[in-house]
Amino acid sequence: MHGPDVKADATLPDTQVRSARLRLLVAEDNPTNVKLMRIMLRGLGFECDVVETGREVLEALRHGSYDLVFMDMCMPDMDGVEATRRVCSEWGEADRPRIVVVTAASIIASRQACLDAGADEILGKPASRTELQQAIERCSAELARIDALAVARRAHRSTTG
Repeated sequence: MHGPDVKADATLPDTQVRSARLRLLVAEDNPTNVKLMRIMLRGLGFECDVVETGREVLEALRHGSYDLVFMDMCMPDMDGVEATRRVCSEWGEADRPRIVVVTAASIIASRQACLDAGADEILGKPASRTELQQAIERCSAELARIDALAVARRAHRSTTG
């Protein structure tokens, strides 16, 4: 799931090494918001791919491997809530990217709809660089936990089967 061009640095803690290798997808239809996300993510040491609709999110995930999707809630064609729902139904918990919905919606029901669809967390727009960094760190820790469980399951199967 990680980009091949990033080398692990033995001086960094495991979570920072993992974070440095995350593959990010930004789903956002507003060019200004895309530019801001790219600037902030680059400032944190990340590059990202960008799509503009929920349907494009699904296509990108079918043809590539991403660890984290920053998902706009309001996009044309298919909104972020429906795209999140479909990602969670098409890919299992261990195989899907973490999804962080980024929305200007302040209505609690709208935010709850994102969580009910399977989003891992929600950030308000405009998200700060610090909020993005913290979301990346939390998602990286969750991915590491899922990886560790998968390794433990494989080890258990090899000793019992």
